[in-house]
Amino acid sequence: MQKSVLLILSFFLLVAFFYLGVWLNNTFALPIPGALSGLVLLFVALLFLRDVPKPLLQVSQLLLRHLSLLFIPTTLYIVVLKESFIEHWPILITALLISTFTSMLLAAIVCKRLPIDNGPE
Repeated sequence: MQKSVLLILSFFLLVAFFYLGVWLNNTFALPIPGALSGLVLLFVALLFLRDVPKPLLQVSQLLLRHLSLLFIPTTLYIVVLKESFIEHWPILITALLISTFTSMLLAAIVCKRLPIDNGPE
């Protein structure tokens, strides 16, 4: 297949896992977000493959490079619903800070426990 077709199929695979997670949450009333369920399902699928297919890796890297574009809806929320944001800003900022520091701490712990590959010796 052409490279572009594989990239498009890989993107739709990511979207399919997202919607599969949303469907599972709606069907079984799971207490976690649907996107997270889809991410766990994708992780399990990749564990069975034991490798990330190259087109999926390329699409994922492209999405990560442009991750800041995904924050536009949040910024728009602050602009459009300014009164609500002003009323609830302490809770929102606290949640943002706690989640950021928790993510950074967990990433540091995981990186510290990963084995270091020094390459060929």
